[in-house]
Amino acid sequence: MTLAIRAGQQPERANSEWLDALARKWRVVICEQEYREDLLNTSLQKMMERLKTTPTFPKILATPVLLYVLKQGVNNFCEPLDLLK
Repeated sequence: MTLAIRAGQQPERANSEWLDALARKWRVVICEQEYREDLLNTSLQKMMERLKTTPTFPKILATPVLLYVLKQGVNNFCEPLDLLK
């Protein structure tokens, strides 16, 4: 939560809830097909660079968000977008 506050976020919920909300907000970017295979292999480098070069993404939170996605399971996390295809 300290990192979120430093990044200008205002987490008003429990730790896991605000992190989940932030990850869901960026789900479209995180689940882009060109990065998904890397994430499935727990290779975060390309996605970290993608998030850190996105002007509106709170860069300091890239690591916690991606760790959260990995913990949830990349396919589980991206499933709502897969259902739209």
